[in-house]
Amino acid sequence: MKKYRAILAIALILMTAVSCDKKEEPMNTLQYRLSWIYSEDSVELFEYNSGGRVSSWEYNYGSGTDWATAIKSTYEYEDGGNAIFIKSDENNGAECRVFRETLYLNQDGIAVRAEGTVAIYKDNGELLIMMKNYTADFHYSSTRHLEKINVVEKRTDGSGWEEPDGLEWVAELDWDEGNLQSFVSYSNPSRPFVTKRYSYLKGPGAKYAPVVEGSVLRNYYTALQYQGVFGHQSLGLVSEVKSTYQLGEQVDTKYTYDVAYSSSDSWVEGCTEISGSKEIEYIFAWDKNI
Repeated sequence: MKKYRAILAIALILMTAVSCDKKEEPMNTLQYRLSWIYSEDSVELFEYNSGGRVSSWEYNYGSGTDWATAIKSTYEYEDGGNAIFIKSDENNGAECRVFRETLYLNQDGIAVRAEGTVAIYKDNGELLIMMKNYTADFHYSSTRHLEKINVVEKRTDGSGWEEPDGLEWVAELDWDEGNLQSFVSYSNPSRPFVTKRYSYLKGPGAKYAPVVEGSVLRNYYTALQYQGVFGHQSLGLVSEVKSTYQLGEQVDTKYTYDVAYSSSDSWVEGCTEISGSKEIEYIFAWDKNI
């Protein structure tokens, strides 16, 4: 996914309970919905059920190449609204990852815990190299911004065996005036996996904007993140992301936007992402007939 993962997915990670003093309105009450996002190299497709909640999400990048990425995800909702059942098959070159997850929600429709299994295959799905069980607990501020995620991953073989300790890691997010300022993920605080710092365009943002801070932990959370399942997103439009990785690599990614306005609303119609000498233009299609 290379540079595009700055929009979609380089890890903002995992999850424990949300607490609210009083019941608030659910987060996922959007008037507009994304239909697709297109660039010269990639396409994202969104579909929704009769209640307006995302039912499927597909992402394809570099089709026809050895390093192509193809993701197909579906979402089913438990009666009563307490959980989302997720299936996601992700092919990246010769590697395939198969996720099966239950994402638990609080009374306001915000994710509080994930429990799932991932199977990792090589050779186009013919060779199983690893299976893992994982949990993720999400923690939020009083303003319903995601502040911390705790993740535990344990190898399994599908027969009931599970390694006793596994890998534990954390993501921490810092917010100021409604905008995400930094994100860091680590198992050892002195050697983070990744650290990201965000800058924003001055002036008002757009009421309907794509998620550009990065997806929360998993690629297939992208569509749910837009619908508010992981709390509030940034109010402003991200202008720059400075990323530093564990081995010392640094990536500086900048964004500009095409914003459309009506008498009551504003929405992003396009976005340009610049990283090094690479420039990618994205076009967004919105379903406004809701």
